[in-house]
Amino acid sequence: MAQFVQHDPSALRIIHVLKESCCQFSASKALEWKKISICKRSRDLKEGEFVIPKGSTSKAIEETPSILLEYLQSQLPRLSTVDLPVTCVDADKYNHARLHVDRPKSFSNIIRLVEQRGDNYGNCQHRSSHPVVLNPADFLCINDDDFIATPAHIRYLIVLQHVKHLLSANGYHIEQVPVARSAKLGDISASLGLDSCVSATEDENRCHDVMARLRDSRYREQLGSLNKQKDDIEDVDEAGDRQHAVFINLRHFMEENHIDAGKTGFDKNLSLVDVCHEDGPTDNVLHISRLKECLSQTMESTAHVIHVVSESRAFTQQQTDLLLRIAGVEGLVGQTHFVLGSVTGRSGQPCSKTAQEFIQLRLDQMREASIMKYGDEVQGQGWETTLSGMSSASIAFEMLTTSSRNSVKLDVSDEDRMGAENRAGAFVMYNCARLSTLFTHFEEAVEKGIYPPLPPVADVKFEHLRQEEEWELMFNYIYPYPDLVEQCVEKVAPSAGDIQARIHTHKISNFLINLSRCLSSYYSRVHILGDGRPHLLPLMYARLHLMRAAHRVIKNGLNLMGIQPFSQL
Repeated sequence: MAQFVQHDPSALRIIHVLKESCCQFSASKALEWKKISICKRSRDLKEGEFVIPKGSTSKAIEETPSILLEYLQSQLPRLSTVDLPVTCVDADKYNHARLHVDRPKSFSNIIRLVEQRGDNYGNCQHRSSHPVVLNPADFLCINDDDFIATPAHIRYLIVLQHVKHLLSANGYHIEQVPVARSAKLGDISASLGLDSCVSATEDENRCHDVMARLRDSRYREQLGSLNKQKDDIEDVDEAGDRQHAVFINLRHFMEENHIDAGKTGFDKNLSLVDVCHEDGPTDNVLHISRLKECLSQTMESTAHVIHVVSESRAFTQQQTDLLLRIAGVEGLVGQTHFVLGSVTGRSGQPCSKTAQEFIQLRLDQMREASIMKYGDEVQGQGWETTLSGMSSASIAFEMLTTSSRNSVKLDVSDEDRMGAENRAGAFVMYNCARLSTLFTHFEEAVEKGIYPPLPPVADVKFEHLRQEEEWELMFNYIYPYPDLVEQCVEKVAPSAGDIQARIHTHKISNFLINLSRCLSSYYSRVHILGDGRPHLLPLMYARLHLMRAAHRVIKNGLNLMGIQPFSQL
């Protein structure tokens, strides 16, 4: 059986049919294909939206390429039943087959789907029978007196919210472990318009239960043997009153349970960890008690836990993971770790701003940029609300366009300027707002009798959309958006030797930036609302439906990022 390489998940529906057709063809001809590539183009779409390149098929096909082309041409009736119906198959010197899509029917099919799904366009079916518990590990124990919020905490809050929305959009039921009460943390969330973290209440009985289980564990290290292994922990001789100290041998537990250490697994340096000292249980025990409380309240009997943790706490969180297993929590299917990289200044040095100073800096820069563009109009409560929302959106894009595991480098100079990375969020918000304004103007014109109302999709003639940018908007952005959302959540549950959750929090933000660039170029060049003459209405209606679908995709993407779109700017 042939193996297939899918170069882009956005073409899954049509590629699935192509795969089946090629498999049937290879079986009928008794061909041994090691690999066949079905590629989706993103440029030069006039040359075919999908291609099967030369060099990706069997020797028999390379010698007689016409037999594959003839077979695919015979399959046109079947290939015309998908969302992107294929009407023509040909070849060139680089490809055994080029598949050309019926653009008017494709416009109609996809725009109808977008309108039917509305706010749910992009959301996937339920993917797991187990709820997912998000554990905001960095915020479980916060002493507000000593807590100084930094831009790294801003990134953590923004990513945590985005992960929650991505999992929900992919059909997972989400719970979140309560965090310690923190007024400062609440102030940051309010300043950025983020979801508030749920505050926790202390449960001493549950904490005592965890401590008792760990004290009685067979992996508890006795004091005599502990002194012999003093090199495994820091300052063993200064640990205080030994009658209160409790240490657990994680290495022993891992060896007995065949738990691998490695690049995507647990750290090789895990060994002894203290769970109790002269001041009482350690933070690890408090973390476990909070997790046990949350797991006991989930709607299902079993759950996955995703520990969202900064890279500076990743090692400590692996200790908590193993201690939770030793404590024997019921209903725990598995644990994975989602690790966030650091936030630094441009030079790679620690960021010199506190969280509130950074938020204020971005707000001041947004205000200065707006004054340069709009002048004295920038004043009053309405503008302040707009500037606050725009700066919050810019911060969200600034934190999310980088892959979660990589470091974010911020420009925190006090100069009144907006760098390219700082303007991305404002750019997307502006393009979303200009589409809202477009439809507001259209509805006002309808009320004045300038235009008839927008007809339903079934009555629109999309063959009037002949601009390549119109097709690029549909083929590269509107159509693939649901598959992009699904692609963002690659792996939730743990696997052998791999405890890393793979949730790609940078994809949506970068997708929206690229979509906005394509949209802005098209919108600036093409006049959508005409003067109402009858012979121009079919083209205007087709473009309005296309713009409405693009607007829906942008709004849905912003909502996944926790950003409230503006209706106007």
